[in-house]
Formats: sequence, structure tokens, C-alpha cells
Amino acid sequence: MKIDKTGRDTLKSYFVKNAVPTAGNFEDLVNAGLNQRDDGIAKLPGEPLSVQADGDDASQKKAINFYRNFSDAAPAWTLALSPRSEAAPASASPTVPAAPACSLTRPPATWAWAPSHPRPGWRWPAR
Repeated sequence: MKIDKTGRDTLKSYFVKNAVPTAGNFEDLVNAGLNQRDDGIAKLPGEPLSVQADGDDASQKKAINFYRNFSDAAPAWTLALSPRSEAAPASASPTVPAAPACSLTRPPATWAWAPSHPRPGWRWPAR
């Protein structure tokens, strides 16, 4: 994965005493940080970190890629949401939405994860 953002040390050097930052320096500073609205990640007071999955509603939507090293060409594993394959049953509670299917791609053997509210019939995806 290629990260083309300016690093902190370089950003700090733009704003030292007697420096005259350019418009490009300010642009680098703004683009180096996460923006909750633009980048699909949010942390509201009293709430956990929230990540918006990215992708087509008809296919898997990737939520998080985890890398051993950012220099790796591909993530070590990916957490993704799968589209719902069926409508929620009529007897489902209107206040508790049906959870989308969740899949892990290439998880490390030592890592364990379980959904906080599994649906009946939920099971691990085939490896």
C-alpha cells in the first residue's frame, strides 16, 4: 500500500519560528489528517469508533484492511460487510435491525473474533 501523505516531521518543519508556510504547506497539513465526514470514520462523545464500509451495495463492502506493514502489496486480512441475502422476517423487532453478514478474509490463526449480537444461523465463513 502506498501512503502519499506528508509525514509529521516534514509538516512541523513548515511551521517553525520565522518560517513562511506556503499555500501548498497548508494544503499538506489539511490533507494529512482524517476528516470524519470525508473519510468515513467518526468518534462521537460516549460512543465507540465508527467506520463506514466502502463499496457497492450489491457486493461486499470493505470496512477495515489490516496490514502487517504498509509496504505490503495486500492487507494481511480484511473485515467486510456482505449484502443482505434476505429481507428481515416479519416477526423481527422494528427497533432491532437485522445485522448484515460479516466476513473476514485471511485472518491470522491466533486471532479470535465474534459478533456482539450474532443472528440465528450465523457461522464463520469457509476458509
